Amino acid sequence: MIATVSEFENVRQEASNKGKSFAVAPEVFAHYARRLSITPVSDVERQRIEQLLDITITNTGAIGITRTATCPCGHAFSFADFIESSLHMGRHTKEQLSSLMQGNTFMLTVDTDEKREMVCTVCGKTFPAPHCCYVTSSYAYT
Repeated sequence: MIATVSEFENVRQEASNKGKSFAVAPEVFAHYARRLSITPVSDVERQRIEQLLDITITNTGAIGITRTATCPCGHAFSFADFIESSLHMGRHTKEQLSSLMQGNTFMLTVDTDEKREMVCTVCGKTFPAPHCCYVTSSYAYT
């Protein structure tokens, strides 16, 4: 586990760490998460995420996205859309995504500009999109 902000800064500077996730101390997580400007999920979106993952989200104030993607059809992805697409494409399991929402291990992922294929939840087409940068009470992209 990464215990200090300076240790994580060193990790962030290494190009080979882009897109990788690291367990960090709560203080390190708080340092980076509080600096992010998020678009919080709405109640409707929270309910959709709960249905997709078969969970109940209790700490909704810390959940949101810092950037989104727009399909060529014009649909701008929400946090729930990223989750649905990720599940559909087999990138993550319900259990993995649920642990990001409800976990008690603090995780930070080093941000990357690399694109990945996503499936649009409206038109069903696959398109290259930036990684979703989302924040929960224990997980964030930096």
